[in-house]
Amino acid sequence: SSVLPAAFDSEARGLPLLRMLLDGRRTDWSRARRMATRICDPEYSCEAFFEDCIAAFPELGLYTVAWVVDDEKGPRATIQDMTSNRARDDEYQRTIGAFFSLFWLMRLDLDGADSFSFGLDDDWEPNRPPSDTALQSDETKRRVNFRQKADWGAMHQLLMDAGLLKSSAAASESQHDPERTLAMLSLTAYHDIMKVPALLPVVAPEHGSWCGFEAGEVIGDHDAALGYILEYYPDVLPS
Repeated sequence: SSVLPAAFDSEARGLPLLRMLLDGRRTDWSRARRMATRICDPEYSCEAFFEDCIAAFPELGLYTVAWVVDDEKGPRATIQDMTSNRARDDEYQRTIGAFFSLFWLMRLDLDGADSFSFGLDDDWEPNRPPSDTALQSDETKRRVNFRQKADWGAMHQLLMDAGLLKSSAAASESQHDPERTLAMLSLTAYHDIMKVPALLPVVAPEHGSWCGFEAGEVIGDHDAALGYILEYYPDVLPS
């Protein structure tokens, strides 16, 4: 099926809508852990990483919430299937870009810097700019300049400071922390879901005033909205 139906309530917004859209959906932790475990593996491609990503995290579907009309069932909320190639929402694209950025920055000792700078071709290989500068477009020249002058060492150090990469791993050990990497991947999947206005929660009466928002008020800041869900309703998000 190209869409995954959810129970529909025309008045549902915020937490009730979030519950309906994610009802019955589960994180594929085997694929998520494969991402976290193999992210630095030279044999693990960006294509395989992407396929695992869209299969693992159901929250990605929240970026593509759509309202459709069924002649028999009437209007209903749906989440587009990530394998349908019909997900074109900007926030979804930015989130996938964040996943790719993490993948590439974790692999600066491989082809990560080239992929981060030039993107990928149709075969999921890093684009290679023409060596002749006369054949390079203005955009390509800017990308070449970035590749040559970016402080890749600082980016690598950032990931080590975050505990994602290990600073002194023995040759026989993994050179990254899979558990921290898994946590980062999970957060990346849902960190911007509250940029979908219909999902913004309302402060429940029993919680009174929360971070400057009063009971019954919509939490209009997307970061605060996510924090509210994680504090009071973490089980709503599968990942």
